[in-house]
Amino acid sequence: MRVAFVPDLMDRSRLNGIADLMIVSSASALVELHGLGAGDVVAVDLSRPGSLEAAARVAETGATVIGFASHVDNETIRAANAAGVTAMARSAFFGRAAELFA
Repeated sequence: MRVAFVPDLMDRSRLNGIADLMIVSSASALVELHGLGAGDVVAVDLSRPGSLEAAARVAETGATVIGFASHVDNETIRAANAAGVTAMARSAFFGRAAELFA
């Protein structure tokens, strides 16, 4: 399964080429998804309220969770990495999105 919580419409449009991508409307919707685990890829905009906590909970399922934040938001990126999320700068994520979801 490929899932993304990317509320910004401009950012989301950059994911249009990713096949079978499910977009969720809130960070809490990520936690409510059933059946996530190894082999699934979940992308999360870590700049949104509650998204770091949701990403960490999803990472506990064994799914690959990739978070992105502003390149100057080192605290969020560090906290996400410590919680089992592969976190990176927004530009790095969108530059590699197709590869990351492959």
